[in-house]
Amino acid sequence: MTLKDAASEKRSLQDVLGLRDDYKKQATTVLARLRRIGRCDSGATVVDIGAAQGMFVLACAELGYNSIGIEPFAPARAAAREIADLEGKQFNIVDGSAESMPLENGRRCAACSKRR
Repeated sequence: MTLKDAASEKRSLQDVLGLRDDYKKQATTVLARLRRIGRCDSGATVVDIGAAQGMFVLACAELGYNSIGIEPFAPARAAAREIADLEGKQFNIVDGSAESMPLENGRRCAACSKRR
């Protein structure tokens, strides 16, 4: 399976965990591009809109960013919590969408909405 094989929010937990290295590579690439066009240093907040099970959010957190995922699909958010527990990591996935982001006002490095 690759990142483009299935709707990301409907992938099994095993499939998602198997793509961990791909998500980390993708996060590294996206964040490097963002640093070139604006201030997006480690420690900045990155918002992933359509976060699915949160693997991109997890990868950003592991790279030193404060990362928040926004995901409307409840089973995907539940899987993100399970992944966080399995990995012993803490990251934030909240209910919402691009049209209704439940975030406080403040400076963000970027809001990433992606299609897989």
